Amino acid sequence: MNNQHEKMKDKITDYVLGILNEDEIANLEKHIEQCSECKEHLESLKKEREIILQFGKNIDSKMKAREENVMAALEKFQPKKSVHMSMLHNRIFKFAAAAMIVIGILVIFQSMSLTGKVYALTDVPGLIEKAKTLHVKTKYYTKVKDQTLDFQTLEYWYDIENGRMYYLREVEKYDADTGLEIPLVTESKRETVWDENYVMKLDDKKKTAMFNKLLSSQKQANQKYIMQLAMNAMQDWENLDSYRKVDVGQIDGHKYDIWRREFNLGDSGIKFRYETWVSPATGDIGLTKVWSKMDRDEWELHSETDVFERNVQPQQNIFSTQPPNDFAVENTKENADISYICFDIYGGSDGYKFNVQFSYCLEDGSIVTCWRGKNTNKTTDTGLEKAFEELRFGDKLPLAPIGFYGLLWVPENNTQGQIEYYVGRHILYTQKADNIYEWAVYVPENKPKTLNTLVQNLAFIKIESKDITDSSPRLYLMSLKVEPEEFNNLIHGAYKELSDNSELPENVNYENILNMAKQIPDKKELYSNFKKEIQEQVEHVGILESVEIVLPEDSLELVKQTTEEFFKAINEGRDNDAMRLLRYEEERASSIVKNMKQMPGIDGIKVDDIYIDEKAALVITSEFGPIDNQYGCWAISLIKEKGLWIIRDFDAPTAATKSKEVDKFLEPFPNATHFPQ
Repeated sequence: MNNQHEKMKDKITDYVLGILNEDEIANLEKHIEQCSECKEHLESLKKEREIILQFGKNIDSKMKAREENVMAALEKFQPKKSVHMSMLHNRIFKFAAAAMIVIGILVIFQSMSLTGKVYALTDVPGLIEKAKTLHVKTKYYTKVKDQTLDFQTLEYWYDIENGRMYYLREVEKYDADTGLEIPLVTESKRETVWDENYVMKLDDKKKTAMFNKLLSSQKQANQKYIMQLAMNAMQDWENLDSYRKVDVGQIDGHKYDIWRREFNLGDSGIKFRYETWVSPATGDIGLTKVWSKMDRDEWELHSETDVFERNVQPQQNIFSTQPPNDFAVENTKENADISYICFDIYGGSDGYKFNVQFSYCLEDGSIVTCWRGKNTNKTTDTGLEKAFEELRFGDKLPLAPIGFYGLLWVPENNTQGQIEYYVGRHILYTQKADNIYEWAVYVPENKPKTLNTLVQNLAFIKIESKDITDSSPRLYLMSLKVEPEEFNNLIHGAYKELSDNSELPENVNYENILNMAKQIPDKKELYSNFKKEIQEQVEHVGILESVEIVLPEDSLELVKQTTEEFFKAINEGRDNDAMRLLRYEEERASSIVKNMKQMPGIDGIKVDDIYIDEKAALVITSEFGPIDNQYGCWAISLIKEKGLWIIRDFDAPTAATKSKEVDKFLEPFPNATHFPQ
């Protein structure tokens, strides 16, 4: 075996231990694919590591037995006489030796099972990007007016490596009083499968199957879509820098760090809380939760994701687009409408149907889409050609039966900027048999400050037979951010599939579309007209505002400082400073300060206990007195307003009634943290 091959074997050991960098991993994995000997060596090391891992799991439970076994071995050992060896006959030393041997085993185990890296929440996206598959299962809980509980389960399988996806949605109704015991009815069960060529939708209740076709030229782009959708399966990953580690929990005996963020929904008074449990040892997500609350209401759990698995083997045939034998097929793959992976086709009861073929984001934030709108009551789109033929590159969008007339971008929490309005301009139209497709660009008035790989817009649909009302359809449009060369290749391929002609017009390319888009924001009337049209609808769009998470530990010193500063100001005769720390109006605050100055032992008061919540605290001071011939203490209630702690209320319980005062405070704040000083 040559020296280079030996080095590769050494690298395999480091690979198993998890101490190689990304470039080394890539080079090694490439070598292993081509070298059966190294592949065998890797599998052997993995098996050895599993044996050590299994051994390590039993160490804690068998620690005592191990110590006794080591002690017995030491008793039998008869070394030659020496100062050092005679120490083995000392029982205390033997216990120490036994412990050291067992600890040594633990150290070996730990060195082989841990990489030394402690994973934080911000490390998780990188791990998902490297995953080949992802399995996610989320439960949603919603109370409805008729005292029933909607229990919805969403399950996703992402085959990231091959660009395939599976989605299951189940809805069950339960009685709100009995909870999740016996379902009243399984309301619906729907499955959707994406492979490289088709989308199959199954309605398990109706026993029907329906197909949509994917553009073959977009396969590479669709794989990127799948990757980004898998990334989005991780709750709120674009705002990870606003999360904070708040606690540590356990799932099945394994430690997880709990990361949290909170935000307000505009001025609605509604607050949201997201939590993600991350294993510091592996970077795996063990649990995610979403809560909401209104003002001072209790936090209500909305959803929880209890399955989040990377690189697990999907169920057999889960990505098959062959419908079950007992399902009726509404259409065939051959006559299926063309759609793309990130848009759910709109089909109204009035016969209007709308679908999107692709959608890409340019460097300035403009969105280029291709869509088709039709009235299914008409057999063909014949007659529309004239309206399309009169349009030129950069003109106003055509009057189609149904289509996007504008987009909205709402800034995600933790990003800067306001709502952005997009107006549409015509690029070209294509015709394939009887189908007419509109290619359009939607240009933002101002470039969004944050452009992610997958850009989400709220799309407004206009129907020719309706005025613009609050009930007009609104759908989400997901657009993939692409580079110029990639964009040109993608639309060339799409043109061949969506047109009876073979040659894409020369002016339709990334640079020309971008140059045309740069001129649109100067036409302010286009944006003002669009804003007027959707004014009522925008009023219902809430902007998320981040809320800083302050843990009880953060506020502890401030609460203590506020309380001690209050008593210090009283003792030093600084009445105005003491009154400033009170929430009361001046007359009552003055009366409190005056009365407290006359209390015996006020100069010796110290903080003994603090109970603290997000916005409220209770301070129990040391005893003073006497009160009614008994020594008592101060129970001081504080509240946090605009980032400052202010004294809200006082009471002077005796030693016998102090616990009642604490219980009274804890009743509305059961999760308050106790800090005995």
